[in-house]
Order: sequence, then C-alpha cells, then structure tokens
Amino acid sequence: MLHAAGMCSQDELIVLCDPDMIFVNDPDFPESVSGNFYSYLDYDGPEVVAATRSFKVVQARLEKQKEELRCGVPYVIPTAHARRLAELWLQAVDAFPPRRWIDIMHAFGLAAVRLGLRVTLTDLVDFDEQPKARVRRDMIHYCYGDETWEKRTFADDGKAGEVWFPKIEAKKGTILGEILSQIVEARKFYADSYFDRRWRQNRQE
Repeated sequence: MLHAAGMCSQDELIVLCDPDMIFVNDPDFPESVSGNFYSYLDYDGPEVVAATRSFKVVQARLEKQKEELRCGVPYVIPTAHARRLAELWLQAVDAFPPRRWIDIMHAFGLAAVRLGLRVTLTDLVDFDEQPKARVRRDMIHYCYGDETWEKRTFADDGKAGEVWFPKIEAKKGTILGEILSQIVEARKFYADSYFDRRWRQNRQE
C-alpha cells in the first residue's frame, strides 16, 4: 500500500485482496475506508488488548469503533489516507509479538483508530465453507476447503501443477463451480499467452 500510494492520484481508491480471492462480478466498492465483515475478529482477546496498550490506542475510541473494525479483505483505502495508514498498520503489526495470522487484521483496526478513521463494513464476499451453495456476492474467498477440493493440496512443488487441471466437477453457479471454472479460464489464458509469445518469437526468428 505504501508503494501504491505513490503511484495513485489522490482521488483514486486502493483495493487490497488476498491471492485466494476471485471476482465474480464488478463490486460496488464504497469510496471510503472499508473492509469486508469477518465475524471471528475479537478485539477483547488478551493478545489484542496487550497490543492496544503497546500501540497506545485510546481504549475509549477503540470501544466506540470495535464492531466496525471486525473486517478484512477486500480493504478499500482512498489514496489520500493510504500512506499514513500503511505506516501505522506496519507499526501496529509489530505490537503483536509473537503474532498470529489474524493479528494483521487486528492491526489494521488499531491503525485506523490511531489515525481517527471510521471504517465502513461491507458484505461483498462469499466463502467456500459451503462449496455447493449458490454464488450470491461479487467476490469469492476460497480460504477454507474440504475433502472435495482444498487449495492447500497444491501447496508443494510436486502437486502445484495439478491445480490447473481440476479432476472434479461442480455444479455451475455454485461457489466451488465458480472457483473451478475460473481456474480453467486462467489455464487457457496463460496457455494462449505462452503460445502466442512463442509464435511471435518464431516468426521473428
């Protein structure tokens, strides 16, 4: 976000996503600091309370905003706030030793409070906890998985290439069906791009 802030004009928005997210439609992002609601964030946990003190966040301000800070990707940041928020976010992360993956999300909330920013909660994302469910939202975050299809199956080098060739079928319009269809689309796109480059190279030779 620090680098993006230097490349964007002041009236643009920076949208931060995880790599395991796909777009189904064109989301209607707010033009204010926002994040998608995640129910499992808890600002009353002992690690977060300790980090709040270490990072010198005013407890009364945190209490006032606590519910709106239960958010994560996609984050939407107006460029006008991006640089300072990014700097404070990094500092807030360092207030969580040893840190868990979820504390990066908590750190965002603490940084927003320190900067005096209000956060708009959004509901733009479907999750794959129920892969057979119909797609309802504009984005999918495939952060879970089950015995049918699990992203972590392809984490090691020996299995990584298999992700491009799904060996299962899923009903069209379902969350898993959309994930698999976009994997196939990506495979075709990159294959076509590769062969196009090779064709042009051969023509030049």
